[in-house]
This record gives sequence, C-alpha cells and structure tokens, in this order.
Amino acid sequence: VARGSRGLRRMLGVPSDLPPQTPEWSLDMILPEDRERVLAVMKHSIEEGSSYELETRVATQGGAQRIMFIAGEAVKNGAGRVVKLIGTCLDVTEQRRREEALCDAADQLQALSRRLVEVQESERRRLAADLHDRVGQNLTALGINLDILASRTKALDADATHRLRDSLALLDQTALCIEGVLDDLRPPMLDDLGLGPAMRWVVEEFSKRTEIPARLLVQGTERRTDRLNEIALLRIVQEALNNVAKHARASEVTITLSWQSDGVRVEVADDGAGIGRDGSPGRRGFGLITMRERIQAAGGLLDVQSVPGKGTRVRALVPG
Repeated sequence: VARGSRGLRRMLGVPSDLPPQTPEWSLDMILPEDRERVLAVMKHSIEEGSSYELETRVATQGGAQRIMFIAGEAVKNGAGRVVKLIGTCLDVTEQRRREEALCDAADQLQALSRRLVEVQESERRRLAADLHDRVGQNLTALGINLDILASRTKALDADATHRLRDSLALLDQTALCIEGVLDDLRPPMLDDLGLGPAMRWVVEEFSKRTEIPARLLVQGTERRTDRLNEIALLRIVQEALNNVAKHARASEVTITLSWQSDGVRVEVADDGAGIGRDGSPGRRGFGLITMRERIQAAGGLLDVQSVPGKGTRVRALVPG
C-alpha cells in the first residue's frame, strides 16, 4: 500500500481524503521515461535493505509536470526482512529550472565571449596588416631618403649632420618598435608552425627584452587544436609574462606547455613578489581579468596561485 502525507498529496494535486492506493498507482504518476530507473532504485533498496535517493519527473493530477527529489530508506522487521520503504519528497522543479536558466545564460555568455575574441583577433590581424603595409613601407621610404641625404653630408654643416644621424637612429628605433607591436598583434609562426614554436618565440623575446631568465618546458606530443584556443593560451602566457616584467621583480620564470589527454595546459611560474599581501591582484587586476575572459571564451579553466614574497603560478587549460 502506498501512503502519502498531506503535503505530498497537495504537491501532487491528490485529494486529501483519497484512501491509500497500490504502489502501481504511485508509479503511474511517474513519467514513463523514468519508471524503469525508479523501479531499479527501489528494488535495490529492498534487496539490500539500504537507503536510497533519486530524482524523477512526475505528472500531477492536474496535468502539470514536476521534478521531485526522493530520499528514504528500507525498514526491516525483527527478523531482518524489509517490510516497507519510507521516504520524503521534495519538489525541486523551480530550483532545476533556475539551474537550467543559469546554464543557458553561461552558454550564451561563453558564446558571446568567444565571438568577442574572434572580433578582437580579426582586428589585431587588420591592424598588423595596416602597420606592415602602410607604416612599414613609409618607414622604408623614409630610411632610403635619409640614407641618400647621409651620403651627401659634405654639403651639410655639423649641426645638420648630427641631426641627420639622430634621425637615422630614431628611424631604426621606430622600426624596431613597430616590429615589436606587429609581433604582439600577430605572433609569428602560430598559424604555420603551431603553438610550440610560437610559445618558444614568445619566451625567447621576453628574455631578450627584459633580461629576465626564462625557460620553456614542453611535455607530451604536440598536436594542433582549435585556433582560438591556441591563441587564448598564447595570449595568457604573454599577459602573465607582461605581469612578471612589470610587477613581479622576479629573478627567473618557467613556462610549461603540455599536451595531455584532457586538453592543452600552460603554466607560468615566477619567483617574484607575488600578487599582494592582502590576496588582491592590485595593479595586475586588469591583466587577470583579461586572462579569465579569454579562458572563459575558450571553455577552459584558469587557476592563479600566489604567495607574497615567493612568486606567482598561473595555470590554464583549454580543450583539445
């Protein structure tokens, strides 16, 4: 015989004066797609004399569909034989709907973040092409003109000659600056050679620019993955190294790139000052936000650990 409290009857839309019914009557309220699973749980509880819990969909007497969480246990008699099952039911319909809405919102946010990254990378490529084709060509032409003038310095006074040489030096510095900006906008080798060579180039350029010793450890067999995911990892490493150069006061930094069964991982570990004594990111806050946005768009995971005075460790994982 199946018995239910007034609260359960009210949830199911069953009249309060309805007499006890057969277990089959109770099972009929469970949606057909869930019945076999519910029966299996109940059978196991009876056979083992154990507790149970499950979640199932039911159709109320009014025709509404609800989601119920049921938890209970088997009750034995003095001979150790199971004589009944008792339990409680909780209507979790609204909770599950809210969870589903949150999941949908999270999926939409990830899709939007990914689209923003795509637009950002497209704009980076366009800017890199414009700098290379327009500014680069103008700098080359300017250099040729200055070289021609330099070859005729005998016709110039000392001050003009000095200014010309300064202009040539400034032109060289500007060309190097533009080259660095181009490399940051569109790291070389990523599209053609993959993440490993591109990461190696980033690490080598970091050491040259900052004079901070940096080493790259590569683990696993390299494989190509989603282009935006590769870009996300590369940008995260660039941002982490930028933080090291600006804030960490580190004496060395180690970057680990590994291909694993669950995806591609990177780790950037330095021995610097750490993020902050109060645990806040401080001046690094914007960089950390940028990292989290990129990893969210890639559907990956980001973990940042820091000990004041002992350095910071940034780990990122993307599917692939």
